Amino acid sequence: MELKDGSVEVVEIKGRVIKKLQRDYPLRRQLFILNYCIPNNWKFKEVHDDEI
Repeated sequence: MELKDGSVEVVEIKGRVIKKLQRDYPLRRQLFILNYCIPNNWKFKEVHDDEI
């Protein structure tokens, strides 16, 4: 999501049950943050589907 000030925030919507079933999720999330978010100065936000 691109904000008015020009910054970019990556929002991931994930179900708690799905997150538990995917054992490699923490590793994939960390790799995404390290490879894309940090170099591009993006903010990363994780939202659970029951919070929406």
